[in-house]
Amino acid sequence: MNDSIFKKFIDNKNKLIKNRSILQSTYVPELLPHRENQINEIASVIAPSLNKDKPSNILIIGKTGTGKTAVVNYIGKELKKADEEKDNCGYIYVNCEVVDTPYSILYNISNQMIKDPYKKIPFTGWSLEKIFTELAIYMDEINKVFIIVLDEIDRSSKKW
Repeated sequence: MNDSIFKKFIDNKNKLIKNRSILQSTYVPELLPHRENQINEIASVIAPSLNKDKPSNILIIGKTGTGKTAVVNYIGKELKKADEEKDNCGYIYVNCEVVDTPYSILYNISNQMIKDPYKKIPFTGWSLEKIFTELAIYMDEINKVFIIVLDEIDRSSKKW
């Protein structure tokens, strides 16, 4: 690495950005100041999932940039921590602006749920009905509650 063209960039101690990970869209901060009320309200609704009870559905709406995605991903991270020992529930996040067709959304949800590589949904070739059926069978087998966040669902390319 001593003679690499990258050495001066890697060794540069005067970095403008100390932690590049916080610039990623997937970054979830340790604390979300001024969002305690919203966090507690959502957490109270999904808390039953920790006991394998089905929570109510939630629709979160608001202006762009107000922290909706950060809040739900923070809650998802906390839910995973709270459920580490029991493994009663799961958290699935899908950005429907990126994963934007009904097939790709179901494919993404399914393959985040299904851990067995032999039961994974193929990238193409199945009907939506077949994916629903296989997913329902799998969910019955594992007896687990899933919290599914469909972020930017209004931006998916095809309406359901």
